[in-house]
Amino acid sequence: MKTIYFSVIACLFLLSSCEEKSLEPTSKSLGKPGPVVSSTVTTTPIAGGVVVKYRVPDAEDILEVRAVYTLSNGQEREESASFYANQLTLEGFNDTEEHTALLYAVNRAQEKSDPISVKFTPLESSLSKAAKTVQIITGFGGPTFIWENPDRAALAFELLTEDETSTLRPANILTSTLASTQYTLRGYEPKPRKFGLIIRDNWGNASDIIQPAAVITPQVEEKLDKSIMSILILPSSGAGNKGDTPFTGWGARNESLINDNIDDNGHTAGNTMPEASFTLNLGVSTTLSRVVLHQRRDMFGTDGTTWYYYNFGNPKTFTVYGSNAATVPTSDWSEWTKIADFELIKPSGLDGNEFSADDRAAADAGHDFDFPQGIGAFRFLRFQFHSIWNDAATYLHIAEVTTYGAGVE
Repeated sequence: MKTIYFSVIACLFLLSSCEEKSLEPTSKSLGKPGPVVSSTVTTTPIAGGVVVKYRVPDAEDILEVRAVYTLSNGQEREESASFYANQLTLEGFNDTEEHTALLYAVNRAQEKSDPISVKFTPLESSLSKAAKTVQIITGFGGPTFIWENPDRAALAFELLTEDETSTLRPANILTSTLASTQYTLRGYEPKPRKFGLIIRDNWGNASDIIQPAAVITPQVEEKLDKSIMSILILPSSGAGNKGDTPFTGWGARNESLINDNIDDNGHTAGNTMPEASFTLNLGVSTTLSRVVLHQRRDMFGTDGTTWYYYNFGNPKTFTVYGSNAATVPTSDWSEWTKIADFELIKPSGLDGNEFSADDRAAADAGHDFDFPQGIGAFRFLRFQFHSIWNDAATYLHIAEVTTYGAGVE
């Protein structure tokens, strides 16, 4: 009998749990809320938007203040802020025309107040600023795209080239918040070809297609022959002229820097950072396009986690100098021409030992550092390293250095 009793109770419970429930406001209405106090509203224009400040109505059941507005591209948007806040940031405009937003006070019963109208004129958008700076010039193996992003906004740069029907199609897409970028789209024959660029933001805005003034004919680019190269460790040449640093610590070899094997590395001894350096004899005088640097990538643990990337003695900032002397220069920096300062960027920007799949892919491929155009020919390169990824380390390690250029001149 008890069994039957408990079975009936269980069935009733199941039936009650299967009843359809409707979603309703979490609180009962205390009446339609009053509007945002219009006399307290102020607007501060920002790039591509506005900051709206206001006073929340005096009512105990106010949940949020909501702004409803339409972007330049016709997209309707809403932004909300809790009753604890007194401002809203409205973004995504790609013009400097006057716009209107409607502000509502919303209570816990999801009832909206009467709207108040707020007019504002955004400042020039980050997308528009970046588009005005774009240059597309002839580069090695393809066009070189140069742009500035002064607001360091999250923008997508769609690099275009023509297909078999001469229609511009995406060849690569870069997302970046860097203040300035120089990127060469490579792999093209030295034949005239159309290229272009579209910049997009996170709100569906896009620039017009930006094209160079003239059709681009890529310059020939070759990987320079490492069999005729050598690593030089220049000795000190007097007071103030510190010599180069051997990459022979912990059983490593200088030659590992240029042996086309990224599974071993050159490694300095302890207490050699900062300002460790080495010299590369290219074996020929040539115009250089770029250098590719591979980090040390040793892996630890059964999960295959790569711990050395963006850590320990892997390089972070460095400077490259050049010389086209007929004989090997000394370590006196006055004999060397500064080519460029470089920084190895971690794509994700994650701190510490964390890195993303994109970070690992970039490190596996090697980090490209483009040389400025028109720098002339060099036979010797000198690399001076200023910082590494782990400030506590005092040594430097590099898996591989590869140079590209116009070949033998």
